[in-house]
Amino acid sequence: MAITTPKILEFARNFLNCPTVDGIPLENDGGDGSLGAHWERMVLFNEVMTASTIKDSVFSGFTASLVADSGWYGFDKN
Repeated sequence: MAITTPKILEFARNFLNCPTVDGIPLENDGGDGSLGAHWERMVLFNEVMTASTIKDSVFSGFTASLVADSGWYGFDKN
C-alpha cells in the first residue's frame, strides 16, 4: 500500500531527487490502528504520521502534501 496523490509524488520526487518514485509506502505491519493508516517508519523515520511516537518527530512536507491533497485542510501561506 502506498500514497500516490499528486502532491505526494511531486514532493517525494523532489525530496528524494528521484523522478521515478511512484508512491510513499504505508505501514505494512501492526494492528488495525497502524496497518495501512500511517507512513512506513522504515521509510520516513521520525515523521509525525508514522505509527508510533518518538522523540524529535517532525511534521514534514510528506504529511503537508497528504493533508493538502486530501482537501480536508489547507495551509495559510502567510
